[in-house]
Amino acid sequence: MAPLSIASVWVSTVLSDTDRYVATVAPLAEDPAVRDALAEAATTTVTDALEQAGRGVPEAITGPINRRIEALTREQVDALLASPRFPELWAQLNRDGHRQVVGLLEGNQDGTLSAPGGAITVNVAPIVAAAKADLESRGFGLARIIPVVDRSFVLVHSGAIARGQHVFRLLDTLGGWSPVVTLVVAAAGVVLARDRRRAGLLVGLGVAASMLAFGIALTLLRGWFVGTTPAEAVSPVVAGAYFDALAGFLWTWLGVVGALGLVVASGCWLVGPSAGRLAAITRRPEGDAPRS
Repeated sequence: MAPLSIASVWVSTVLSDTDRYVATVAPLAEDPAVRDALAEAATTTVTDALEQAGRGVPEAITGPINRRIEALTREQVDALLASPRFPELWAQLNRDGHRQVVGLLEGNQDGTLSAPGGAITVNVAPIVAAAKADLESRGFGLARIIPVVDRSFVLVHSGAIARGQHVFRLLDTLGGWSPVVTLVVAAAGVVLARDRRRAGLLVGLGVAASMLAFGIALTLLRGWFVGTTPAEAVSPVVAGAYFDALAGFLWTWLGVVGALGLVVASGCWLVGPSAGRLAAITRRPEGDAPRS
């Protein structure tokens, strides 16, 4: 029940809450792999839009201009992503895209928000718009040719999301009640046991062992999650970074609860002999030495 409690709190407080979700994925703004993938997506979007707009015009005319605009766009996007302004922009992009997360996990997919098979994305249009505005403010006249774009950058595209929707819904329903129930069950087990010291020892060891198993399962889940992400949709490195950001809460509390279980077990071990053993020694007739 301990791993279930941590997972249910994670779903109900981190994944389902916009502010907590935005704070959780905020470190991705500093990840070089995510920045590079965003810059590539923004530049490719501009390139595709320019090619579409220039159809029917000889390449000898559009080619040099388009290549110059692409180079300027990439340069300015890279500068924007490395600037102190980007974390704030990244937070806003993820705040706007959080509806996708909730919709996917609840099974309410909206075709305007998610890609087939389950995807979590952020729109690169504000990044391109900001880069265009920066170029225009610096006096680059060609920046006016940069078109208005509408394209989403895929953070995760995995069938694992769709297959796990029923599990997420269950965990979200359990929410904050699961830890309370777990504590009540553990306390009742110790209180009602004939040998409370031994029961406390087993509870502590059981919790620590369950956290170890939870950590192993989480590691295997990461590999499976990244492995089911189509390489053509998103880089496995980006998918892994996104998983690690979201799983940070789980790893933290896994360690805390596991350490608490070991502390309880150690305390019960150090208390001394069990109540039953102590009672047997007390009842032994005087002069009747214990057998070796």
